[in-house]
Amino acid sequence: MKLCILFRGENERIHPVRGHMNPCFNINNWDTTLFNDLKAAGHTYDIVFHTYNSNCLEMLTSLLVPKYIEINPSVSQVTNCKLVADWISAHKNDYDRFIILRFDILYRIKITEWPKWNEHGLFIVNREKHWLDERLGTDFVFIADKDSVEDLAAALRYTRRQAHQVLQYFYINDIPFHLMYNEIYLIDNHPLYLIVGLEPPPDFSKPFEGVPIPSMLSYSQTYSELIKKNGADLNTEHCCIYVRTKEAILDKISEIYYLYTVFNSISFDSPYIDDLKKIFSKKRFLYNTDKVPTYSLNIDTFNLTRQEKNDFAPI
Repeated sequence: MKLCILFRGENERIHPVRGHMNPCFNINNWDTTLFNDLKAAGHTYDIVFHTYNSNCLEMLTSLLVPKYIEINPSVSQVTNCKLVADWISAHKNDYDRFIILRFDILYRIKITEWPKWNEHGLFIVNREKHWLDERLGTDFVFIADKDSVEDLAAALRYTRRQAHQVLQYFYINDIPFHLMYNEIYLIDNHPLYLIVGLEPPPDFSKPFEGVPIPSMLSYSQTYSELIKKNGADLNTEHCCIYVRTKEAILDKISEIYYLYTVFNSISFDSPYIDDLKKIFSKKRFLYNTDKVPTYSLNIDTFNLTRQEKNDFAPI
């Protein structure tokens, strides 16, 4: 394959806990786990920077020799995501696969040994601890094959707070993707990578299996409320939502879209079905169905937090 390895975001960081991150010191790891491994497997690649000016950038550029370098004002992670989205969309026919990485990450295993590497489509490393409430995924690696680039670009443009929301976009819009790991990990003790300054460099002679968290429920206020309302294990097959007032259709858009990411299908019990159809038209909203619900909910009794409500509001 012809690959695009795109490094995004800040290329130098001074952190009160992690110290000074100079990516020039990360190149030995990248040579082992990325560049040399890809060459050995017969792939070709171009390196791309989407980053900001820094004290390290000139040296880093001379060492990695990116084919393209886009230097932008350091505004926000979300702005950077949108610029990356525009770039990969414009170059989608130039490469078979796009691999979007960060400058502050080291890898524990070679890229061609990454889980799902030989699959096709979109790739997210894993869900993160707030997934149950916010549908967030890790943002250290995004991978898209050529025919999936526009989906990833749309997800990057959608982000409002952080790149973790790429996964949120996939769930809301029924976009299929591969999860490299089913387990949930915190910011450290991950089997694929580590953040420079947070953990010691990887020891390739000692395989590391990672330390997943046992449960997400302690991080999941909203999802836990759904379980409490049910009074038992939550069956996420089919939710019937009671909508008793016309005002609730607009007032509860965010809540309904959140529920759409939780349940496999959604139906409505309401005198305002025609109005609901105009807004909730995605394929897993069911109308005129005989399917028996596994969960029922009066939408007036269900409220997202302010942050979640903003996230799940359509744009």
